[in-house]
This record gives sequence, C-alpha cells and structure tokens, in this order.
Amino acid sequence: HEIIYVPCHRSHMDYLLLTYAIHHEGLVTPHIAAGINLNFWPVGKIFRRCGAFFLRRSFAGNKLYTATFREYLELLFNKGYSVKYYPEGGRSRTGRLLPPKTGMLAMTLQAALKGINRPVSIVPVYLGYEHVMEVKSYQKELKGKTKKKESPTQVFSAIRKLKNYGHGFVNFGEPLQINQFLDKNVENWRATTPDDPDKKPAWLTPVVNKLADVIMTRINRAAALNGTALVALCLLSSKTHIMSESELSRALKDYLALLSKVPFSGDFTLPEEDAEEMVQTTLALNRFEQSTDQYGKLVAAKEGNAALLTYYRNNILHVFALPSLIMAVIFNHKKTEKSAVIDMVTKLYPLLKREFFLHYSLV
Repeated sequence: HEIIYVPCHRSHMDYLLLTYAIHHEGLVTPHIAAGINLNFWPVGKIFRRCGAFFLRRSFAGNKLYTATFREYLELLFNKGYSVKYYPEGGRSRTGRLLPPKTGMLAMTLQAALKGINRPVSIVPVYLGYEHVMEVKSYQKELKGKTKKKESPTQVFSAIRKLKNYGHGFVNFGEPLQINQFLDKNVENWRATTPDDPDKKPAWLTPVVNKLADVIMTRINRAAALNGTALVALCLLSSKTHIMSESELSRALKDYLALLSKVPFSGDFTLPEEDAEEMVQTTLALNRFEQSTDQYGKLVAAKEGNAALLTYYRNNILHVFALPSLIMAVIFNHKKTEKSAVIDMVTKLYPLLKREFFLHYSLV
C-alpha cells in the first residue's frame, strides 16, 4: 500500500514524535509536508535531510505552484514513499481539532485517479501530550498577540528550557483506502473521470469534503486520554477551579470507570495507571498549584493559568460530549423519562457531531 499519514497538529514536536514512533515500529519514515515557516537555518536543512518538504500556507491564485506541487506529490506516491501531512493545515491553538484544509487531500485523490502502482491508504493519527511546550504562546496569540516568526533564537531557547514534559501519545486510527471510499461514495467513478488527467471531475470537491470529515472523525475516534487532560477537565468543572486531592482521585476514578464500561470507541485508549497513580504522576510535572489546609492537600490551577488548562481539556472534550449532554438533561429536569432524554439528544446531537467530529450515528 501507499501509506499517507494524516495526524492532528498540536505542536512542532509532532514532526519528531510521529516519525520516531513509525521508525520504532520498523516502518519506513515518511516524507513530511512542513510549513515554509520552518525552512530556516539550521533546522530547515536538518528537516529536509530527514524527509521534510516545505510548502506555502496557501496555493490560492498560483496555478504554476499548485501544478508543480501536485506533480511532486504524485512522484512521491509513484516512487512508493510514504507521506505525512496535516489536514488541519496548522497547529491548533485551542486544543480542539480545526476544520480541515482540503488542498492536499484533493491532490491525493487526483493522483489516485491518474493511477498509482499500489492501493492508497490514508492513516489517521491522534497525537496528545501531557505538556505542550508552545501552549503559552498559543494563549498569547488567542488574546491578539502577533505570532512570533520561527527563528534560530527560538530553537536554541527551546533546547535550553527543555525539562520534564511528561509523555506524548500516538494512536493510529482506522485506515481508509481511497478506492474503497470512492466506490462507496461516487457511483461509477472510474467511468466519470475525465480523459484529461489534469481536469477535475465534477464530483471531486464534495467528495473531498466528505473524505476530510471522515478523516477528522477517525482522528478523534483514536483519542488518547492522559492525566493532564483529565485533571484539567476536573478542575475546570469545579466552580472554584480547586479540588482536594482525594476529590480529584475520586472524579478521575469515576471517569475511568464510565469509559471502561462504555468505551468511547474501539480505537481510543485509557491511561494504564489507576486514578491515584495518575494524579500523583500528573502533579509531579509541577503544572498545578498544590497546598495544604485542615481538609488535606488541595490542587488548583496555578495563578493565571486556568485558561491554559482549557487547551488540555479541549483535547479530550469530544470524548465526554455525549455523556455530558445526557447528564445535563437529567440534572436540568431532576427526573425525566428515558424517551425525553433520547428526544433531546436527537435534537442536539447533530450540532455536537459537526462541532466535535463525533463518530456516533443516530441512524
């Protein structure tokens, strides 16, 4: 198969983490589509020697650049190289999946229509972290501060500040084979493909949009829960953003019990630790304020850092969207019929499905 990895984009560390995981599993590392902003000395040359190829953020209005890049992508496919690109187009500043950019996917489908030597399989990948090194800069950008241009100074500064960032998580989602997807979604697509290989078929754009939605949904299906995200979820749900350590452990234990009995999907993963161990390892990262009073040990967001925790909570928010909706209906009515709960979920779920790329279907 021609393998195309399509991960979510949380951090610049994604380039290293996913490539390392693929290499560690004994597979050929992919050629990576990277933003042209990373093509600066000295990392640009290093990335290029590691398989990166750089592209502009937008191809709009430049037909020559688009045609050249599409031919290069087709060359990689026909040579049998695996490829990796980010369907979001850039790093998420909020922690949630961004709406997909479809340019690379459209080029991939057009290459498949021209004919590639082997079946093309798209592999969604979920990436998660206990700590994202750029998270503070994300918050500043969300407040309106201009994004700093990547530079050698930033690289050396990041290396100097490297410390215990906890664990990174890589989950591979359900692969999607392009020919099978086209067979299912485009009636007689081989016969309706134009004779001119560079001409787009009429059905291409809507099919690419549907493909992008399926990919993002499969990325979220493969979510990896971790201690930082779960602790952030609990603290931000508290009115005061503070909980005792015992309360926090009980809350995590309840969440893990819920997801063990009713798994979010067949692809998502829970932490291997129990709730108490997870709280301890998460607090050891020194990302939360810890204090003691007569009621015991208290855990809270560090001063001014509550907004930062939303990033980690948002990584896993989709996992709890449906259970939260059900509980909101029950708490609001105190007591209600099961049919009333189902009716309310039926009305509101389509909105959640689009917003969070959820895989559940009502039909």
